[in-house]
Amino acid sequence: MKSWTYAILISIIIIGATIGVYYGYGVLSSTTHVNYVKNGDTVSVYYYGYVVINGTRYVFDTNIKAVANDNFTYPKLSIFKYPSSFSPFNFTVGSNQVIEGFSLGVIGMYPGETKTIIVPPSLGYQFNQSLLHNISRSNTISRVQYLTMQEFENRTGEVPYQGMVCKDRVYGWNDEVIFVDSTQNNVTIQNDAYTNSTYYPYGENVDYYYYVNYSNSNYINYVIETTPGTILPSGSSVYYVGPDYLIINSNNYLAGKTLYFVVTLVSIIK
Repeated sequence: MKSWTYAILISIIIIGATIGVYYGYGVLSSTTHVNYVKNGDTVSVYYYGYVVINGTRYVFDTNIKAVANDNFTYPKLSIFKYPSSFSPFNFTVGSNQVIEGFSLGVIGMYPGETKTIIVPPSLGYQFNQSLLHNISRSNTISRVQYLTMQEFENRTGEVPYQGMVCKDRVYGWNDEVIFVDSTQNNVTIQNDAYTNSTYYPYGENVDYYYYVNYSNSNYINYVIETTPGTILPSGSSVYYVGPDYLIINSNNYLAGKTLYFVVTLVSIIK
């Protein structure tokens, strides 16, 4: 398809979204077009997906360049990743290549049509209560700790050697290696954390940090500070923050949310 044709198509997508015509999922088009999407068809689409939070639409995914580059009209969720390509997205309807609600929503569409597909959690990402985990907000740990080689590597991502200093990926402060005994699978470290100091394990752009209330030569006392909704690099998010504990949500961030997809059908690939 020529580039000018794609440009017109993108304009149609954005105009259609602005008009705000909404359709439910899985409803056949009322037009008389003979060439419409049926279960088992392979289709090619442009789209963007968003959720509504406190009355504002936040985009979480798109293959439309104009949407990806416009953060004013289309504010993004923190989980949004800039696409590596802006080519049409191809999938086979009913093949489990996409979430069920999206697949059902394109049934009945005809080439060139734009509509909004509304996907409830039951046809998108369902919320699993078993993926909620409680974590104590405050704790006391020894300044000097004895770890296995694997525990050290999990904490730092490094292979230990005596005298090395490296960042602790769990707590955010530095660990100093005091002694390594590979024959006994043992690493002795000193946690270098200090009173009234703040440590960000995921970087200062992630609102999750350890505040050290007190530290001496024997132990370190800290409290975790964060806010509900904070997304961690693992994909988990902070679900609840209480006085004594917080809840980490390991569900997909979109789980339990109604999803909206503005979709333009480019073609049906026979």
